[in-house]
Amino acid sequence: MLKREKKLRQEQAQETRRKLVETALKLFAGKGYAGTNMRAIGIGAGVAPGLLYHYFPGGKQELLREIVREKLGEVEQCTSQWDAELTELSVEEALDRVFVNTVQIFEENLELFRLVIREEEAHGVLEFSALYEMLLGHQQWLPTILERHAARGELAPVDIECATDTLFALITNYFLGRLAGLGDHHYYRQEHCRKLLRYQCSLLRQKSGAAEGSRA
Repeated sequence: MLKREKKLRQEQAQETRRKLVETALKLFAGKGYAGTNMRAIGIGAGVAPGLLYHYFPGGKQELLREIVREKLGEVEQCTSQWDAELTELSVEEALDRVFVNTVQIFEENLELFRLVIREEEAHGVLEFSALYEMLLGHQQWLPTILERHAARGELAPVDIECATDTLFALITNYFLGRLAGLGDHHYYRQEHCRKLLRYQCSLLRQKSGAAEGSRA
């Protein structure tokens, strides 16, 4: 009986934390981080004021960090599945698949990203590197893709770090454009970014063919 009661209390505590996090995210997105206070979060979640700081002693700063931590966990789960899915694809197909998947994650959390970027108080709560992690997952997937295809002889021997930085810059620029609300410009449209990524990959392949011709 005691074990059941303890388990029930733990489940109730987890549910209360979940409600507080979900309510905080909704209010942050709607009213802004600076415009949201703990009392409003408690009311929205149906949690007594005296319990708010029991669950989150650090107040809304801790809540924002918890939201980001959860989103990073979701990204981690998604990106951990990518490697197996991408193994048999061409470099263009693999990069396109990852970009589309990442865009989906990004769009689902667009308001949160804008919140952290635009509001100085919220921006100060988080390291910008944490936002990058949330946007694009672990950057390591990109050099891994290039190294794999270079090892197969599909790409020329290239400076993986420079090639990674070039491709990563294109993707980052797309996301920053979306955050700034520049999506109406063709340069910040998803299809245009995918076209630029394919073009960069084609240059790597052309270099490979040129190198083979010169050796012959």
